[in-house]
Amino acid sequence: MNISVSHFLREFPKVCRAALSGERVTVHTCEGDLWITAAEKKNISAFGGMKGALLQSPDGLEVTVTRTEDWQSEL
Repeated sequence: MNISVSHFLREFPKVCRAALSGERVTVHTCEGDLWITAAEKKNISAFGGMKGALLQSPDGLEVTVTRTEDWQSEL
């Protein structure tokens, strides 16, 4: 995709979608051309920094760590 700076500013969401889909966007400026591309996606776990810290019980049952009374409203 080849666009001008004014088109880039007017159609920013469209340009972002094009770049994120893998297309290289060239923005023509007075000083020179700029290329916009998407960075590589990293495979990040849903657990993030907790990877390896969450354990599963051997019997597969979840253990409650709070009492039912702790969840009662105090109003």
